[in-house]
Amino acid sequence: MADPKKTKLFSDISVAGRKRVVEAALRSIASDGLENLTFATVAKAMGSTPSHVKYYFADKGEMVRIAIHHGIYLLQTHVIERFSAQTDPRKALEAYVTGMFDFLEKNRDLWPVIGLYFYYCSHDAKMRETNQAFRQTALERLRALLRDLGLRNGNELESLSSYLFILVQSQGMEFIYDQSPGSLARAKQTCLKRLSRALDRAK
Repeated sequence: MADPKKTKLFSDISVAGRKRVVEAALRSIASDGLENLTFATVAKAMGSTPSHVKYYFADKGEMVRIAIHHGIYLLQTHVIERFSAQTDPRKALEAYVTGMFDFLEKNRDLWPVIGLYFYYCSHDAKMRETNQAFRQTALERLRALLRDLGLRNGNELESLSSYLFILVQSQGMEFIYDQSPGSLARAKQTCLKRLSRALDRAK
């Protein structure tokens, strides 16, 4: 079984007050949208004052980036907990591949933040750096899970882990920008079917 401690996790927010502001920002984005996010709306969401929010964040852009990072941290943590709970290597890999969709199903309030993550990656240099780190971490975990299944060929590991990462990301983006009834379940089933076919070809 892959050891999640061997690959890095996005850093959590260690300062309690800063974390409270970020969590309030996430709630504010979910309820009112990014365009209406201000220090005042965040302060209202946490029952505080705008000056309290400004104490932790110099500007709205920084607060949004940290909020997005925190949303991805929560997603990562959920996925790791799911696949680490499995003792069967195949079930662990399935749990990893479908973890994003289970997370989204349980955390509807974070849909806008995950959407913002995909959007920011398209034009924000700092967020692209974050995405590269996220990709590297995900590929390390996928390679470990595939090795647990008995795959040893280096080229095959690289190819299959990249394919699975892109599969999950693309299905996640498709859902976030669709959100029609049943689209979340369809995205999850698509990932499972394509994972099964990929593993059959790899045998």
